[in-house]
Amino acid sequence: MKKPYRLAVPVFLSVFLLNHAQAADLSQKTNQLVNRMHAANREEIELSRLAVQHAKNVPVKDYAQHMASSHQEADEHLLAIVKQQGITLAPEPESDVHDTTEKMKQASGDDVDSTYIKAMTELHEKLLQQVRGAPDWLPAGGALAKFTQDQIPVLEHHLMLAKQIQTDLKEKKK
Repeated sequence: MKKPYRLAVPVFLSVFLLNHAQAADLSQKTNQLVNRMHAANREEIELSRLAVQHAKNVPVKDYAQHMASSHQEADEHLLAIVKQQGITLAPEPESDVHDTTEKMKQASGDDVDSTYIKAMTELHEKLLQQVRGAPDWLPAGGALAKFTQDQIPVLEHHLMLAKQIQTDLKEKKK
């Protein structure tokens, strides 16, 4: 007769290893999301500050000021959650906006406006794509899941404003 514990040990080990692998995958996904959100906030703050200084149109400047403030606040909240949960951020977040920053520094007037608004539209679309699915796999009820969920309508609003300004700028050129 086989002893029951001989079957239980391999089953227990299999379940333990599977749960450990799933936890590692969740941790990696969480770190990627947090680092991407932090990088996006930094990028939008950087571009928005440039736009505040160099944009020609008042609605673009106003939007840029709003983006700088909103993303600064969001990043501070995110960093507080990161600290509380012991999540490690990448030393320097990867930036997708170096070329845009350089283009904005060399451009003037309407070119600054259109470059900035185009970048804001693209950045918000990309970030929304990454953030929308996160509440489905983040641990429910956690601060990061709540923060991520709360950011979706904010980012959607930012995107809607950017698209409206982009449309207005195109109409103005006609």
